[in-house]
Amino acid sequence: MSEVGMDNEPRFSVAAVGSVKKDLLLKLGWKADPVTDICWAHVSRLPGAPEDVANEILIVANAKAVYVYSYENDQTRIVAVAGDEKGAADVALRWAKDIRALHMAYKAMANGQRKRVKRGDRWLDNAEDLVRYCRDIPRVILVRSGWHEVGDVQRALVPREYMIVLCRDQFASHVLWELQIVGELDEKGWPETASFQWAGYGEIGHPVIRAKPNEDADTKSIRDAILWYASLFNYTAHEERE
Repeated sequence: MSEVGMDNEPRFSVAAVGSVKKDLLLKLGWKADPVTDICWAHVSRLPGAPEDVANEILIVANAKAVYVYSYENDQTRIVAVAGDEKGAADVALRWAKDIRALHMAYKAMANGQRKRVKRGDRWLDNAEDLVRYCRDIPRVILVRSGWHEVGDVQRALVPREYMIVLCRDQFASHVLWELQIVGELDEKGWPETASFQWAGYGEIGHPVIRAKPNEDADTKSIRDAILWYASLFNYTAHEERE
């Protein structure tokens, strides 16, 4: 494992969660917290790019996850994460398959076929109930407008991008991840694109890494289902879209 440069004025911290080779890290001068199962080192420089350092330590120390923090202007920011991506991709794949199943059930119901879908203790017997269930899923829905001239209030009120936050989860340790559906809107507020992404957030709310779902989720049926799901919501200030 590449050595990191340690001195009295650290610019970075590296934390390894659940390391099987904790003794190796301690010999290299790392500290350990037996309660949280985290080993860490404060360093003045990194031997490579933060992402490369995190991935190397993840493998050599056999850790569940590795985080690299930077210190600048009295602020702490996570600049690299390794280890959480697989868990994030697995959860995203389960969501993708569930949305595809809802989409297929909706199409069958809309075509007059008898179809029942169970979610928890709830049975969905028709398209209206299914859509209502889908609209209750997100934790939050956000929009933002595109570039516009100063003073152009009308254009500023027109959303051009959207974000649907489906869930929040923590995998190996304390980084909070959000599973999002994001995309662009047309001038009438209808989604033109839709895709999954995970956004990780640290203590001060900065996105630290974006991980796409497993490749198995990148199929046409799932892409169509995600766009259908995104189209169930109204992103404009108007009650109805034309």
